[in-house]
Amino acid sequence: MTIFGANETAPRDGADRSSLGVENQRAMAVARIAIGVTQGLVLYLLYRTTEDQGIGRAMIWPATVPGLFGPLMLVALYLPVVLLAGVGRLRPMTLAVWAGIAAVVLGLLGWHDVVRQAVGNGPHEAPYLDLPLFPFAAVALFIAHHLIVPADQERRWIVASFAAYFDTAWKAGVQLALSIGFTVAFWLLLFLGAALFNVIGLRFLGDLIQEPWFAIPVTTLTFAVAVHLTDVRDGLIRGVRSVALMLLSWLLLVMTVLVAGFMAALPFTGLDGLWATGSATALVLAAAGALIVLINTAYQDGRPENAPPAVLKIAVRVAALLLTPLVVLAIWGLALRIGQYGLTPDRIIAAACAVVGGIYAVGYGYAALPVHRAGWMQPLERTNIGAAVATVATILALFSPLADPARLSVADQMARLERGAVSPEAFDYRFLRFESGRVGEQALARLAASSDAAVATRAKEAKAAESRYEIEPPSV
Repeated sequence: MTIFGANETAPRDGADRSSLGVENQRAMAVARIAIGVTQGLVLYLLYRTTEDQGIGRAMIWPATVPGLFGPLMLVALYLPVVLLAGVGRLRPMTLAVWAGIAAVVLGLLGWHDVVRQAVGNGPHEAPYLDLPLFPFAAVALFIAHHLIVPADQERRWIVASFAAYFDTAWKAGVQLALSIGFTVAFWLLLFLGAALFNVIGLRFLGDLIQEPWFAIPVTTLTFAVAVHLTDVRDGLIRGVRSVALMLLSWLLLVMTVLVAGFMAALPFTGLDGLWATGSATALVLAAAGALIVLINTAYQDGRPENAPPAVLKIAVRVAALLLTPLVVLAIWGLALRIGQYGLTPDRIIAAACAVVGGIYAVGYGYAALPVHRAGWMQPLERTNIGAAVATVATILALFSPLADPARLSVADQMARLERGAVSPEAFDYRFLRFESGRVGEQALARLAASSDAAVATRAKEAKAAESRYEIEPPSV
């Protein structure tokens, strides 16, 4: 028996984990509980270092070293989830290597996020990570983990079967959703119990759940228990997944009709209304993303026994072809906005999403055409795997020096100012001061020393501002 990985006696993901021996189930439960408790304690200790320690004592180490605290916080938050998901599914050596790689990558992402921030935080302020890093890091970890697990289970170095990818990823998605729901329900019950005790004048439970030393470890322990409970009832999870896939696949009909109607109406309404929203790229990319998810709920793992009804097969082909005009619209709108106002971090992230969407559009469009000799929509499988790898690579690039959105945006905005594409009055100094981190502050310092009096004056005013609202927004 082994605790931290799958061995020859443990079933693959396709087997029902309820058939595991009692001893192995207990070992997995102990391992997951230990991971949950350890994560809670580490997160609480990190939280304590950011608190006011009393008169004359503010934060303590490692919170006083943002370049260390940021990586530690990101690793403590996400690495235990990787371990929870890997216990019993990955071989011990594979899990150890993958956990080590994940820890290093998370640490580097957290370190870069801290060092790229502006030097405005005083030594007594908590070193916070930027909010976008958390969801993007979670997405990258989820995708990478579920590229590794099927390959390890099938003993392949590079690419596993698409059926294994589908089964592992969608089952894990359902398991994650149920585990989060279980944790939320647990806390709702605690608050309900506290309210009941408060009615009779007993406030101990209400006071207890407000204490970080209780709340943080209990939350991580509850989540770990939920992961284990959903894991050992593999058949039930697959049943929930099957129902969810069936319901979502029929929603593909609705979404396909809506998108087809939208595309058919555009020649008559024109694009002015779409561009006027100011969020055209986000809207059409969201529609494309919805179609991609719903197409996969209908296609599932590609096995003949799981093939959808004929009407859904038609909807899948039509939806796959609709992805191309949606992505083209997104890129067109984004290009117009960049041409008018230059790059911003949001536009760079949107461009990255459009590139990934383009991979799906090309691959799915080819799969929908009768020009290939593969089975119905079968090229979709290679597209999904390639797009998954591209998504992870894109996220790592965006949150590293390779394609740091703040650095690229500042360089573009400065170039626009230098070549006269934007006047000193219309230039966004507030962006450099408060929205682009350390590189923006450095650029603002260069502008303050500029020989152009109008530019230098406005740059100095922006440097002296304590709030973004003190700076007059650029005239458009």
